[in-house]
Amino acid sequence: MDEAQRKADADDLVKADAVESLRSDCAPASVEQKTFADGRVRRDRRRALRYEVDDSASILLVRVGAILRGRILDLSVGGCRIRTNDRFSVGIYTFVEIEFIHEGMPFRLAGVIQAVHDRNIVGIRFLDVSERKRRQLEELIQDLHEIAGLRAIEAPS
Repeated sequence: MDEAQRKADADDLVKADAVESLRSDCAPASVEQKTFADGRVRRDRRRALRYEVDDSASILLVRVGAILRGRILDLSVGGCRIRTNDRFSVGIYTFVEIEFIHEGMPFRLAGVIQAVHDRNIVGIRFLDVSERKRRQLEELIQDLHEIAGLRAIEAPS
């Protein structure tokens, strides 16, 4: 087998692993416990893995019409977490739209505030995502998954 064929086969395996991982990311939630160094225990019931992102983002508060600016911290198929520049003054279940651009591709997604972690960090659950937007989001998540895998391989032991 020549070198080009081996490289193509390796690339196919990476893509297959990423797709399988995405499928398992969307599987029914299992409760995972995370124990911190200080003894705190946190349970994570998310259905999809979140990946770190660092892009500017805007949150449109639908009913008020106000726009808050900030940075998207992490992203999954089901939602994201955003740090706002200004204090976040509305509560959970507030309808929002978020906008961000990742590597030249614009995203605009409707959602609801799921959690207010502190004055400036909010968790958003996406709602009513069209099939087209969901595919784009899944492709972005797949790219983030592959990048995370490459970073793990390159990280010194």
